[in-house]
Amino acid sequence: MSAALEAPPVIGLVDGRFDSLPSVWHKEILWAMSAGIPVYGAASMGALRAAELDRFGMCGVGRVYRAYRDGILEDDDEVAVAHAGMDEGWRLLSDAMVDVRHSLDGARRAGVISQAEAGRLTALVKRTFYARRSLRGVLELHRDDHRQLQAWLAANPASVKEQDVVELLRRLRDRPTSEVTAPSLPFVFSRTVFFDAVYQDVMGVRALAEFMGRSTVEASPGVLDVADSDPLGQVLDEVRLVPGEFHSLLQGATAAALALHEAERLGAPGGSWGHRSMIERFRRAEALFDPEDVNQWLSARAMSHDDLDVLGRRWSAVDAAQRRHASSVERQILLSLAASGELVRLRRRADEKAVMVASSRVSFDRNGSPRPLPDDEEILQWYFGGLGVARPPQVRAWAQEHGWRDENDFLRALRREWLYTADGSGQSD
Repeated sequence: MSAALEAPPVIGLVDGRFDSLPSVWHKEILWAMSAGIPVYGAASMGALRAAELDRFGMCGVGRVYRAYRDGILEDDDEVAVAHAGMDEGWRLLSDAMVDVRHSLDGARRAGVISQAEAGRLTALVKRTFYARRSLRGVLELHRDDHRQLQAWLAANPASVKEQDVVELLRRLRDRPTSEVTAPSLPFVFSRTVFFDAVYQDVMGVRALAEFMGRSTVEASPGVLDVADSDPLGQVLDEVRLVPGEFHSLLQGATAAALALHEAERLGAPGGSWGHRSMIERFRRAEALFDPEDVNQWLSARAMSHDDLDVLGRRWSAVDAAQRRHASSVERQILLSLAASGELVRLRRRADEKAVMVASSRVSFDRNGSPRPLPDDEEILQWYFGGLGVARPPQVRAWAQEHGWRDENDFLRALRREWLYTADGSGQSD
């Protein structure tokens, strides 16, 4: 989607991550094509999407695409691989099944192995989970039986995925400017709430990048740049002298560190644009509407823009961990409430509220006259006014940030609270 917003003359899709991050979405490809941008796909995820969307006008290139188009290949795992992280140059850790098939077929055609042996080895590799697939590993188990094949493979390295990428690049280089892929199934693009949610996230990131790019104030050295200095070590001593405060900070910091570790392990350190979205959300919540406001906020805390970026990655990782382990997180919240003694009081309050709401859906004023239930906007103003804060502009986002599934769940909880407290029967706390 970010690429399409730049209005390029053409987009070529080769590969993408799919396990730890959302993969390239069919909807965003259709959106790009509806905007008149030709989209080509090859080799891996690009081949998959092209085979799925060629009837709508996406242009597939290469042998892998044609195999999916013609039904020769069906499983997504045929092109899936595991790889190391950015620090190791995204080094491959497994073989793509399409490349295994290509190599063994080449050895068969060269007379190195029989068709039956090629089929047997193909089946052995296919049965292995994609992230651990290795033709070399399978051959090592029977080294004496495959010395000639191992030597041939070493002398004839080949990757059909790589060959398809080269073909795609040549196609894009030589593509006439007048070339248009006519869809066999014309479509009208329909925006959905899910598409709009992603679109708003991407636009928020772009707005933030432009916003931060306008800042001309020189950033001060960041907290993390001098984290090992003696003054900050002494600051930690000051915190440690207040055991309760230090324990609370320690638990929160440990949870954040573990969330970041998990994100890195899964290959998603904060998400591709997730941390930018979190910074944008924070900026709006803090009413930092001008670059100078951001600089002043950072300066008052002896922080740099790099610190804010790291903080955004932390927020994003914690948010992702909370969503990924939602049920476990909720159990830990209940355990913490029990340990603090609050669970007993809150359970009693919840039980009283349930009885009151079940017995009467109508609240009465002090004169005994029925009081009409407030509408959504009135209940929101009542709640946030009681908190002494302004109503957030995006209630759905606020509700999800605070643990509700969606805005309707949040409003349902507010109505129950209003019925419990508005007539003075319950205690608002």
